[in-house]
Amino acid sequence: MEPIARLIMVTPFDSSIASLSADEQLVRLRGCVLCQITRDLDNGSTRTKPEWKSCKEEFGCAIDILTIDRIDSAIAEAIENQAPAVCARTQDGRVIRLMAEDELARCRGSVPDFRGRLMYRLAAVGLTIGPPGSSSSRPPRPPA
Repeated sequence: MEPIARLIMVTPFDSSIASLSADEQLVRLRGCVLCQITRDLDNGSTRTKPEWKSCKEEFGCAIDILTIDRIDSAIAEAIENQAPAVCARTQDGRVIRLMAEDELARCRGSVPDFRGRLMYRLAAVGLTIGPPGSSSSRPPRPPA
């Protein structure tokens, strides 16, 4: 299994979303299946879900969340200019799409479901996630 260098999450918005009011952002984010996984939208907030923060820490790798207008040509090609999407950049610079909008939608906003699907997709393409030296794409065992 080859470790990834970065996990890349691409939102369907352009960078101008940052200039919107909190209410306008909330309306837009509610329509994004990737944002439903990472943001506390059900509680009327654009803040990061606590369970997403924990999940990112468990991954132990760099995670980039980019708007569609901020992606490079390799990412654009990998996701076929369709967002939201999740892809991995390998150590040698290749970009591999892992999840498109339809698979993200099947998570129904669930961080554990997203995590499980992501781990499956990584393993299916021979990749692993985690800190340098990590050799498994399986999730760590919960504490006893």
